[in-house]
Amino acid sequence: MEVRINGQFTITPMRYSLRRLFLFITALCATICLTLDANAATPAGTIISNKATVSYTIGSNTFTRDSNTDTITVVSSAMVNITKTAVVLDQYGGTQPITGATIRYTLAVTTVGTGTAMNVVITDLLPANTTYTSGTLKLNSAALTDAADADAGDVGGTTTNTVTVKLGNLTSVSPIQTITFDVKIN
Repeated sequence: MEVRINGQFTITPMRYSLRRLFLFITALCATICLTLDANAATPAGTIISNKATVSYTIGSNTFTRDSNTDTITVVSSAMVNITKTAVVLDQYGGTQPITGATIRYTLAVTTVGTGTAMNVVITDLLPANTTYTSGTLKLNSAALTDAADADAGDVGGTTTNTVTVKLGNLTSVSPIQTITFDVKIN
């Protein structure tokens, strides 16, 4: 009788006791790593399952063992990009970053790729040595309240000293989402 494992290892039991043969076979272990690249057109939420099966023969007996089924849910291949710019407007009509000057921040949010970026929330910590200018938070030129309430944004309501704006679900065909707000240099 001969035991052949994966076509590479041959064990002749006459050289080994059955106990040693069993220990040798059970000690043999193979780890197979598979990398899966989902097709770009695979929609978010698609479940991909994989189950490995191993078959081996001992003499005239064939044995088959199944592994656990591994499943992965495709999330999305959407990427959210943010471009942040700052413009300084001082109280003398210039652009000097001096005490009392205003800094107007603009965050332009775009989405690329396929799929949907779900429940996008933008947070931006207010810079040190500045104070938020009440009533300046806007999303796509529409005013948002500063409080954590029914609209999409707040300043300090969700997280202390932070601008928070909920953009919802975004795709590559979503228009650019523009967030603006002002701070004063202390």
